[in-house]
Amino acid sequence: MISTGSLSAVRRGGETANSLSSLVVDLYQPLLETAAMRTIIAGSRSIHDYEALCEAIKESGFEISLVLSGAADGVDALGERYAREHNIPIERFPANWNRYGCAAGPMRNRIMAQNAEALIALMHPRSPGTKNMIQTAHQAGLKIHVKIIQQ
Repeated sequence: MISTGSLSAVRRGGETANSLSSLVVDLYQPLLETAAMRTIIAGSRSIHDYEALCEAIKESGFEISLVLSGAADGVDALGERYAREHNIPIERFPANWNRYGCAAGPMRNRIMAQNAEALIALMHPRSPGTKNMIQTAHQAGLKIHVKIIQQ
């Protein structure tokens, strides 16, 4: 699911083989949507608004079982704070900028997406790293909620 404000679209991985399997998926979808998920909390480094993050988490409707963090300033740090305050485990994925240079961020994003089920992103309209995280999560079939913060 990708949602931003009032815009939303649902993405399901793969097509069902027949109407019976489609029916089974439809019957169990509410259960799948309420299951706790390994969730990436990511976003712009210049955003330090904890209340905005809490709003985004609430708006997403995601139940979070684990927070995956890129270990950067801004939203990543806010996500870790949220996890600590709600007794949610944290997995940190710091980018190795010294070894991989500008490729480190996208590499880290791919690894996080491979280990997650959902993404909550809080971003400014022009945030290339967060846009890459959203694209990577979309390609991996994660549920996605994006909240745009105007500068």
